Amino acid sequence: MKAEWIAIGAAFLMPLVFWPASPQPFSFAKDWLLAAWTLAGFASACITGRVKRKLPARVAGAIAVWAIALSISAGMGDEASIRELMRNLLACASFPLLLWIDVLPRKLILALIAGGTLVALVALLQWTGFDPFQLLNLTGSLQGNTRIRIFSTLGNPNFVAAWLAAILPLAIFMPVGPGNSAYGWRVFQIAAALFQLGAIFAAGSRAPILGFVAAAVWLLFCRSPLKLRWIFPVLAVCALLLLLSPARSLEKTISGRIYIWRIALSHITQIPLTGYGPGAFSLRFAQWETDNIRNNPESPDASFFGFQDHAHNDYIEFLVDYGIVGLSALFVTIGLMAPLLIRRSLSPPEQGVGASLIVLLAVAFVDFPLHRPAELYLFWTLLALMWILGRSEGPVPGALK
Repeated sequence: MKAEWIAIGAAFLMPLVFWPASPQPFSFAKDWLLAAWTLAGFASACITGRVKRKLPARVAGAIAVWAIALSISAGMGDEASIRELMRNLLACASFPLLLWIDVLPRKLILALIAGGTLVALVALLQWTGFDPFQLLNLTGSLQGNTRIRIFSTLGNPNFVAAWLAAILPLAIFMPVGPGNSAYGWRVFQIAAALFQLGAIFAAGSRAPILGFVAAAVWLLFCRSPLKLRWIFPVLAVCALLLLLSPARSLEKTISGRIYIWRIALSHITQIPLTGYGPGAFSLRFAQWETDNIRNNPESPDASFFGFQDHAHNDYIEFLVDYGIVGLSALFVTIGLMAPLLIRRSLSPPEQGVGASLIVLLAVAFVDFPLHRPAELYLFWTLLALMWILGRSEGPVPGALK
C-alpha cells in the first residue's frame, strides 16, 4: 500500500477508532492506531526510498531535541510510564514521516475534516437521545446531566469539544480544489462546519472559547480576510457556551483549575530538571495534595480534594513530567513554526492549519489535549502540514496552489 494512503487513512480513522472490550475503550485503540500508522508509514517510506530524503536541519534538530528530552526524562524518572513515552515518540514520528511521504496536503486535510465531521455526527445523535453506542452497551450516564452522554468516539464531552474546535478552522478555510464543483464543496463545507459547531455546543465545554479567541487574534494579526459569515456563528457559539453550558458554573470550573495549578506550581522548586518521568503527574499530585490536606485540614478548597490524573494544563503537566528541560524542548519545537505563523500573506489552507494549531495550543492551557493520543497526533500532523505548506525553499511536492 502506498504510504500516502496509509497517512490519509490514519488521519481519517484517528478520532474514530475504539475498542469496546478494552478497559480504556477509546484511548487504547487510538494508541494502537498511532503505532500502526507510524510503523506502516515508515516501512512504506523505506521500501520506496523516501527516508533517504534529508529533513530540513531545523526540523531534524527540533525533533531530536524533543526525543532526547523525553528519553532522558523517562530514563531518570522513577515513575515513568512506558505507554506515555511511546505515545509521545510515535506521535512525534508523524512529523518527519509526513515530510518524507508525498501526501497531498489537501487530501490529508480533507481526511481530518471528514473524520471530525463523523465525530460531530455521533455526538449530535447522542445529544438527541439516539446513541449508537447503546447497541454495544457502551454508554455514558443515563441519569443526571445530558452532557455526560456526549462522548462520541473520544470518550468525554471535553475531549469531543477540543478535537472539533481544532478541526473546525480546517473546514472553514479549505478552498475549493481543482476539479471540484464549487457549489458541492460549499455545501459540504457549510454542513461540516455546522455539524462541528453544533456538537461543540452540545458537548458544553468552555475550553474551545479560549481557542477560538486565540485563533481570531492570530488571524487578525496575519491580516487574514476573515469571513464574517463564519466568524459570527463561532462567536455566537462562544457566547452560548458561556451562558448556557450545562457544565459546572464558570466560577467553580476556574477555581478548580487554579487549585490544581497552585498545588503543582507550589512544588516547582522540587521538580528535577528532567522531571519525574512521562505520566508521573498523577502520582506526584496525589502526594502533594495529601500533604496539603494534612497541613490545611480546614482548607476552603476541600470541595476540590480528590484524585487528579492530569493538571488540566498541558504546560504545567509537561513541567512536572519532563522538567524545565522537556518543557523548553516543547517550546523549541513550537518555535520552529513561528516564522511560518507570523507571515502576513498566508494562503487559505495555511490560515486553516495555523488557526487549528493555535486553537489546540490555547485549549492546552485549560485542558490536556497533548496528553491524549488523538490530539497529540493532530498536533504533530498540523506542524507537518504547516511546514509543507509554508516552507519557502524550492517547490513543495503536493502543495496546494
